[in-house]
Amino acid sequence: MIITSLLEIYQNCNVFNDGAFFGMTDKQTKENQTLFLEHGQPLLFGENHDKGIVLDGLKPKVVSMDEYSKEDLWIHDETDQAKAGLLSRFFDNDLPRPFGVLYCEQRECYEDALHNQIDKSIELKGEGNLDDLLSGNNSWTVD
Repeated sequence: MIITSLLEIYQNCNVFNDGAFFGMTDKQTKENQTLFLEHGQPLLFGENHDKGIVLDGLKPKVVSMDEYSKEDLWIHDETDQAKAGLLSRFFDNDLPRPFGVLYCEQRECYEDALHNQIDKSIELKGEGNLDDLLSGNNSWTVD
């Protein structure tokens, strides 16, 4: 199995974009602007986990935990590709920046799939012979 990961690294550039990530790194604002994802857990953030994310149809919305319970919140499922797409667009509006695993899928790698296909063909049609295949009925003569 091959594991592929895409990472986004936030690094300050003193010349072109100084302080671009200040809101996500400063102790005063970090808790209100970052959302740490955990599979199977509600999307909570804020200084005292006093804010959460709910889905209004397919639109994420920040809510106060004074008005909602944890059961009402969006529960993170890293196997849900549609919700991962929504999380990847949290850079707009007043939504916090998500950190963690947005989406995870287990699939066999190319080499394993190829060997499985060969094994299945041998099982169905038997062991082949390359010489017989090359000198079979479907040949032609070039003049």
